[in-house]
Amino acid sequence: MTEDSRAIAEEYRYSEHAEAGAGQASPVTPPSIPDYLQDTYWWAYLHPKSFWFFEREWVVNLILWGNMKKLTNAVLDEMDLEPRSSVLQVACVYGNFSNRLATHLAPSHSRLSVVDVAPIQPRNIEKKLDGHDNGSVHHQDSTCMTFPADSFEETVVFFLWHEQPEHARRKTVAESIRVTRPGGRVTFVDY
Repeated sequence: MTEDSRAIAEEYRYSEHAEAGAGQASPVTPPSIPDYLQDTYWWAYLHPKSFWFFEREWVVNLILWGNMKKLTNAVLDEMDLEPRSSVLQVACVYGNFSNRLATHLAPSHSRLSVVDVAPIQPRNIEKKLDGHDNGSVHHQDSTCMTFPADSFEETVVFFLWHEQPEHARRKTVAESIRVTRPGGRVTFVDY
């Protein structure tokens, strides 16, 4: 972890991002930033200037070999939700994915919850979802979420696995399944 990312983690105002609302995750102590994120990906997800570069659709599309729109559409096309469903997005995503997902859910009055372990990511996604009234953001670790079991009809993990070591991926899979209702769907998209 660099001095910049340590300072961000130490100065982050966790109380501004506390969990709230019936049927939501219980308030807990904010999660620690995992070592793999601090050591390997600090420059992309923890440094405040990372948004300036990565929060551009063309950059995300370039990273995904020109497939951002196709992969996003595939996720949205596969969703088969009843009205007033709850959907979990595990990890914030640069680009327009979360915005498109919230827009897709709005006609059915469905809700989107997004979790991320990196302290500065919730602020970024809150700005992106500002025009939507069907989203909530939670500072949580994908490997040990605080949502009750069976909380969501669908869970989407969009390009998180490639950043996690195997032990964290296994826990993320288990947690994603745990928080998804029986008969629901868990979708994993990654290279």
